[in-house]
Amino acid sequence: MKKSSFKFSLIIFLLLALVLSAAYFGVGYYIYSTLAKAEPGCSNDCVNNPSSFRDNSEESDFPFDEYQVDYWESHQYVGGDEGIILDAWWLPINAKGAGKAPVVIVVHGLRVSKYDPDMLTVAGMLYLKGFNVLLFDLRDHGKSTIEDGKVSIGTKEYRDVIASVDWLIDVKGIDAKRIGIYGDSMGAATAAIAFGMDDRIQSLVLDN
Repeated sequence: MKKSSFKFSLIIFLLLALVLSAAYFGVGYYIYSTLAKAEPGCSNDCVNNPSSFRDNSEESDFPFDEYQVDYWESHQYVGGDEGIILDAWWLPINAKGAGKAPVVIVVHGLRVSKYDPDMLTVAGMLYLKGFNVLLFDLRDHGKSTIEDGKVSIGTKEYRDVIASVDWLIDVKGIDAKRIGIYGDSMGAATAAIAFGMDDRIQSLVLDN
């Protein structure tokens, strides 16, 4: 009788442990899937570009038009991993090129893109202060390649920043000593990792 009770208790214990383990991993996966979910595309902001943008989600009195630029270029280049293509806007200080002015790479945050009016405002502010600016969409954001629809909070995305540095140097002929990064939100984490991994990046500004 005692052996039967012991076996029964052991079976109940093992079943309970199995159920709790499944629940733990199930809840963990659900939380991860929810928090790590990216939102490719640009939603209401798809009409924005460096020469014409505004906040399309709400009424705003902010003078966005003061930070719009007349000349910019649209580019695509290879990202930090095989199969990743990054979509970007290049804002040189004039149509003839970057000159000797420094370059700032603007790295957006989670579930936004280069189309975001806040990112475009930052780019415009930098441009008006004499900086060349590169705005690009991280993988799984905007119009760049959708890899898996999830983010890694910078641990993969930083390679796209380094790929952007490569593009500036190899294609646009930018001096590596004149490249800095501005990162916002998740873009700040991404920029910080890239800064630590690539000594060609000379300066770093983190926001949020």
